[in-house]
Amino acid sequence: MVSGYTVDLSESGVSAILRLEIPLGEVATLDLALPFGPVTIHATVRQRNAFRYGFEFVDSDSVLQIIRRMCRDLAVEQFLFGGFETPISPTTGSLEGVRLRASKK
Repeated sequence: MVSGYTVDLSESGVSAILRLEIPLGEVATLDLALPFGPVTIHATVRQRNAFRYGFEFVDSDSVLQIIRRMCRDLAVEQFLFGGFETPISPTTGSLEGVRLRASKK
């Protein structure tokens, strides 16, 4: 298990900086600490550039609904307030309310 930083989060996947090497095509278990509670989701490694990984979610619809809701909530925050109420770290560029731990499945 390794901790990482989220870079981008969407309804279909997440981009993260990790110190663990995971091969392309590997399915990983991601523990996301979202602002409204933790979520564990499975994702396939689709891209890798040095320590930055692109994961595509491959989990059930019920888990994906939680991710969709959070993405919509963040989009509304950005539209209404011109930014995010969920703080973004100035040092990592990561959503501070979205922490990630990854392990090979």
